[in-house]
Amino acid sequence: MSEIVLCCGKVCSGKSTFVKILEEQFQYYTFSADDWMLKLYDETEDRVVFDKNLLRCTELIYSVSEKILKNNSTNNIALDFGFWKKTNRNEIRDRFSKLGYSVSLVYFPIEFEQQITNMNKRQKTQRIVHYHFNRETVYTLNMYFEEPDNTEQYISKEDYLQLLNRKSIS
Repeated sequence: MSEIVLCCGKVCSGKSTFVKILEEQFQYYTFSADDWMLKLYDETEDRVVFDKNLLRCTELIYSVSEKILKNNSTNNIALDFGFWKKTNRNEIRDRFSKLGYSVSLVYFPIEFEQQITNMNKRQKTQRIVHYHFNRETVYTLNMYFEEPDNTEQYISKEDYLQLLNRKSIS
């Protein structure tokens, strides 16, 4: 059965690195909302414009994901979106579950200082497309993130990779 992986975490928490592993080692289709946003739209500090563009972009990615899964029952998809709000996580889980797909929420908890270390490392790389942050921006963005609570079933990236490795051995 096909699976959708929702990568949930704050900025600079390791989600993009994780989806690269899924893509390279386990042949997942991966979609990054940041990559699509930066390629399709001009950067903006206007939150209303940003949110409108993000909604359009993510809906397009969801539609493409549904087509990929529909065409082959062995395809798997990882969504590198952050899934900052519980309501959004629940909506997407419901959307893909109702279509008959397995949905896993992989959560990336991280301490602020590690985020800053990751941010500095990422911004020194030659990666073509990514948002540039500073310490204050990361701090501010963190206030908008809703940590998954004990009512949400989630798994750590380490446990998820162990499951995949066990599946590939058997």
